[in-house]
Amino acid sequence: MEKENFIRALEHICSVVDIEITTLGKLDDAIAQGNIQFRNENILVKFDTEKEAPLMVDFNILAQQLKKILSYFDENNYEILAHNISHQVVCDIYQQSDISEQELKMECDTFRKNMILKSIEIFPSGFMLIYDIKFDKELLFVQLNTTYSIEEITIN
Repeated sequence: MEKENFIRALEHICSVVDIEITTLGKLDDAIAQGNIQFRNENILVKFDTEKEAPLMVDFNILAQQLKKILSYFDENNYEILAHNISHQVVCDIYQQSDISEQELKMECDTFRKNMILKSIEIFPSGFMLIYDIKFDKELLFVQLNTTYSIEEITIN
């Protein structure tokens, strides 16, 4: 499918599921991306069908998934998820330290304030949130090479 027709078809899908995506584009035959406004931030969204020759219905399914995710997040569930992520990361960082519960809570709050959602990647089997996290280089000597996963979240 030509790029212009592909983008028009994706724009139609997004309008049908009532998602406003700006700068919609085609990266390759299986991946499209665009930007959405989420919590007053411009967030990159990637739709990855994981297929060599996807049909528009494959992208439609991913657009429906994005709508469900955004609806779920609008019910204050995003704050709960962000808190759980920050708590897990901070606990892993300080697991060997002698730190009080109050200090741990303060570290979690600080970490959460420095987490900025940069993109959402949607796949047929789920989604991934990509964060930019600002650290004070003078205070943090831990290198994070871990992918954190909160498996118990199901969005219907």
